[in-house]
Amino acid sequence: MTMPREAINKGQIKAIHAAIHALGLDDATYRLMLRERYQVTTCKALSRIQAGLLLDELARKRSPSPPPSPSRGEGAKRRHAWPAPTRQARPDATITEKQQRYLERLFATLGWDQARRDGLCRKVLGQPWPQTNSDMDRVLRVLLPMTRRYPGGYDRAGDQPGRGE
Repeated sequence: MTMPREAINKGQIKAIHAAIHALGLDDATYRLMLRERYQVTTCKALSRIQAGLLLDELARKRSPSPPPSPSRGEGAKRRHAWPAPTRQARPDATITEKQQRYLERLFATLGWDQARRDGLCRKVLGQPWPQTNSDMDRVLRVLLPMTRRYPGGYDRAGDQPGRGE
């Protein structure tokens, strides 16, 4: 039993034509692309899935990899979003001993005592130590960039890297 093929919708047709216009493709090139990839001469003959694939391809052509951002000294704005791994499975599960040891190692890299560790966790979580996987993720979003930026340790009061002498 074959499934009925869903036809392209009007929104997809408009999106395809807008993407082609944004790329500056001429009609002959566009029709050649349709013939080579989908064996059709017009986008109205595409299925909904084929139209989605074509839109994805046109989007990739339109926005290649972003250019490198300027260094911070050249006027770039500071980003306040920190990348961190996100846990799909059981975000409310209690953190394991292995995760606790990992967190201890990160804090030790910074050279922080227990009071500073608790202070950071209170600031980020509102409690002195992460209890769940989602808590752990929130702390890691702050802690991982700090350990990468200051691998030799971080002391706000003393010889903090980047502060004037």
